[in-house]
Amino acid sequence: MSLSAFKEFANNRKMPVYPTFNGSGELEPAKGGDAVYFPQANCGAIIPRTGDPIYFGDVAQAAPLLKQAIEKGLDAANDPHLEHTKAPLELPSTQAIQRKPIMFKRFKKADIKPTDWLIKDYLETDSLSVIYGPPANGKSFVALDWAACIATGKEWHGQRVQQGAVFYLVGEGFNGIARRLAAWEQLNKRDLENAPLYVSDRAAILTDQLAVQETMSAIQMMVDESGETPVLFLIDTLARNFQGNENSQEDMGRFITHVDAIKAHFNCSVMIVHHSGKDGDKGARGSSALKGAVDTEYQCSIAESDSGKVTTVKNTKMKDSDTPPPRSFILEPQKLSVLDEDRQPTWSAALVETDYQEPQAPQTKRLGVNQARAMEILRGMIVDARVKQESEGLTEQLNEVRRDDFKQKVYFERLTTDKNYNAFESKLENRGLIKRQGGYIRLNEAP
Repeated sequence: MSLSAFKEFANNRKMPVYPTFNGSGELEPAKGGDAVYFPQANCGAIIPRTGDPIYFGDVAQAAPLLKQAIEKGLDAANDPHLEHTKAPLELPSTQAIQRKPIMFKRFKKADIKPTDWLIKDYLETDSLSVIYGPPANGKSFVALDWAACIATGKEWHGQRVQQGAVFYLVGEGFNGIARRLAAWEQLNKRDLENAPLYVSDRAAILTDQLAVQETMSAIQMMVDESGETPVLFLIDTLARNFQGNENSQEDMGRFITHVDAIKAHFNCSVMIVHHSGKDGDKGARGSSALKGAVDTEYQCSIAESDSGKVTTVKNTKMKDSDTPPPRSFILEPQKLSVLDEDRQPTWSAALVETDYQEPQAPQTKRLGVNQARAMEILRGMIVDARVKQESEGLTEQLNEVRRDDFKQKVYFERLTTDKNYNAFESKLENRGLIKRQGGYIRLNEAP
């Protein structure tokens, strides 16, 4: 890193590199609020007034040099040459939060408290949640619906809401978010301009410690100005606020640690909008460390209906409470008052609840070879059973077979083992292809 590059980086954050650190030779003293450059090692550091230094260049070289400079700064605290202009940026420390000491105490019944809900039965306070699904399936509309209801205190489709400030970290589609908020206002007849809903003007790389500190500082500035502490921090999407490999446990772990730091600092809930993997049935994209860390997880899917596309939200993890029922919505178009350059109206959409619709079952072609063969066997068994029924004068449209009969045929073709059979059957059910009912297996489609 060159001196000019380091100066530009520091100055962009309103932390000037003071002349005392520009020269070579004997190491100069340093203190909190300084941007320090060590020309002899071609490295540098930013020293927040609270928290840990942010290093640039070779950390192994910079760390011992910074330690010496800070020690000199402590020894020379009364030196008039160190009376620099106060640096305006004070960054909260993520490390200080991460190193919070552990404490143990005895169990007491007095410590038992009822669940504190942001949205009754769906989102808890002080929790980490994820909503995921493939692109363009309505998950961001659902997240925005939650955010707007919390900011205004409006019930979320009949569910009680705890009103509070929401900070919305937008990674993409900034103009689209404004239109969606206007559409929500129009449909729900609520004022968002005077509600405590704060939308970012850009993404933040939450795998980077400095970016996390800057995000916390920006939130704190709004808290100081408005007097309203966030109850929800919404990240939309993980991919646009992430740098690294989503499949890497190390990179995802760093992201989770930083998000936890924000959550702990403001004592708020965090909601992450995320994409599903290539196989949506297997959950959110990337490292499983994310699902292990969250308290609540929702899958968002889309299906066709007579009234158009239906977005369904289904809970796939609820750590300490009962699983809430799934909900289905349609996007109702809203004609906004803003005109484009051709004097044509601008349109967006907002969620309207509709009757629950079961997500469309995945296509058999996406199954493994053994699973696809098992489905062929099941369809054949049902066809044979219907033929037998007709020969006996019965007209009932049978759509199920005995589990033991199906199990024996699966064994005969060596599609699974006795040890793994239950898991094999569960995978078919989880894909929405079959339903187990006592001693029978029901096919969820016409054979």
